[in-house]
Amino acid sequence: MRKSGRPARRLSQYAKVRPLDRRPELISARVVAPTVAEMNDRSELLRERVTQLLTTEAGKDDLAAAQELVRVLANDSRVLVEHAHSVESKEATCCADRDSLLADEER
Repeated sequence: MRKSGRPARRLSQYAKVRPLDRRPELISARVVAPTVAEMNDRSELLRERVTQLLTTEAGKDDLAAAQELVRVLANDSRVLVEHAHSVESKEATCCADRDSLLADEER
């Protein structure tokens, strides 16, 4: 029982309870697919962090590979946003065509 008088809610019925100092597994915890904006935000944070590491740890061999990965990630993020805009544009065109076809049928 809690101090409030209500029974404690059970966190997990069949699995082990995750320790509080561990991050959750995003693959199993996520219910919906990430949005383009979420993926872009994560990418930007990761690129910024790697860039910070590159400035403080200059000269190491692994950092050149990390810098290349940051460049590729930035490019992939840009392409992802362009594809999302393209899909939205095509959906809008398709909806407009559908609406005009429905309007023609009603006449």
